[in-house]
Amino acid sequence: MFPKKNIRLIFIAAILLFLQTVASDNLDQAFISEGPAVIDLTSNPFVQSLILLVFGILYKMGYQVAAEHDLTV
Repeated sequence: MFPKKNIRLIFIAAILLFLQTVASDNLDQAFISEGPAVIDLTSNPFVQSLILLVFGILYKMGYQVAAEHDLTV
């Protein structure tokens, strides 16, 4: 029910989601500004990545419970 390979994929997705949202929020400023670009961080990348990270932790716990259940008689 909880394949182990999905745990790594969820954590990678959380990192990529964070990087993608930070890059997309600041991409327009990087092309428009003539001086040094200022990185604008909003709460969206943090909240979305945090939700996906919590989901990954819960999924990992579900995998561990399922693995322990398979070992019990």
